[in-house]
Amino acid sequence: MPPEHSEFFTRLSYFGISTIDADGRPWATMLVGSSTTFICVVSNIQLNVSAVLPEGDPFLSSVISTTHVSPRYFAGVGVDFSNRRRNKVAELITSSKIVGSILHISLITNESLRNWSKYITIRKLEYHKRHSKIGADDRNADNVTLNQECRNIINQASTIFLATHSKKNRLFTEPPKKSARHINNVFDNSSDIGLNHRGGSPGFIRTYEENGSTYIIIPDFSGNRFYQSIGNIENDRVAGVVFPCFATGDMLHVTGITKNIYDDEAERIMPRVTLITRIKLTGHVWIEEALNLKLLEPKTNSPYNPSIRYLATELEKIGKPAKSANN
Repeated sequence: MPPEHSEFFTRLSYFGISTIDADGRPWATMLVGSSTTFICVVSNIQLNVSAVLPEGDPFLSSVISTTHVSPRYFAGVGVDFSNRRRNKVAELITSSKIVGSILHISLITNESLRNWSKYITIRKLEYHKRHSKIGADDRNADNVTLNQECRNIINQASTIFLATHSKKNRLFTEPPKKSARHINNVFDNSSDIGLNHRGGSPGFIRTYEENGSTYIIIPDFSGNRFYQSIGNIENDRVAGVVFPCFATGDMLHVTGITKNIYDDEAERIMPRVTLITRIKLTGHVWIEEALNLKLLEPKTNSPYNPSIRYLATELEKIGKPAKSANN
C-alpha cells in the first residue's frame, strides 16, 4: 500500500472487517481499539490489528474456528468518519490468536484502494468501553424473524458494511444484466472476500417478511463504479451486513442468500430504483453495547444522500401510487 494509506490506517481507532465462516457465509464486524497500537503497519503489505471483541461476535467465531479451511481471506474498510475519507484493503489473515481478552490478527494485503466517500455520515467519536451482552443469536436458520429491537437498529442505520464472497475460478452461471447505468458492474478482485461501506439517510435500508422469512433490501446509489460487491454477489449469491448503532453501541450482524435485481424487476419492488440487492436472512446475531465507541456530538448526514426509497408494498399500504413514490 502507498505511504499515505499506511499513515491513514495508523490514525484509525475503528476498522470494518469481514471474513467467511466454515459454511462459506460472509460475516462483518467493526473492530475498535483503545490506543495508538490498535493498527500497526508492519510493512507496505502487512497490518497487525489488536482489538477486544464481544463474546458471540460472528467474525471472532470465524477467525478462531478450528474447522475453517485455509487459506483464510479477509476484506477491510478503514473509514475516518470525521472527514469522510475511506480506504480498503484485502487478501489474507496469516495469524489470529486471543491473548487475555484481546484478539490479535495479522493481515497481508495485495489490494489497497481509496474509494468513493459520497455517502459517509460525519461523526465525532471516541473510545468508550461498554459492557456487551448477547440479545439474540440465531446464526443458522432456514427462516429468520427479527425482533423489534433488531428492526430498530436497521431503521436508524445511516452506515452499514456489506460483506461479499467470490469463489475463484468459478464461471458466472449467467451474465450480469446491464442497463444504461449499470456498466462495468463486475470488479475483478484478487481476494475471495469483499467489504464495502454503504451509506444513506436513516431508513435507506428496507425490510419485509414473506413466507416466514425476513428480507433486507439495499438500494444502489451512484458511487465509485467499481461494483465489487455486485460482481461478488453474481458469483456466489451470499452476503453479510453489520449494522452498527453509534448511539447505543449495539451491533446487528446478518448473513444470507443474496440476489442482485435490476431494472423493471427492481422497480416493481422499490419504485424509482433500478438496482437493488436483496438478502434473505439465514442468520443473525444482535449484541447489545458491542461497539466501544460513543458519539461526542450529533452526526451530520451526507448532503448527497438521496431521499428514502420505499418498497412498493409500503406505498400500497398508505395508498400512494408507485409512480409518484418519494415525490
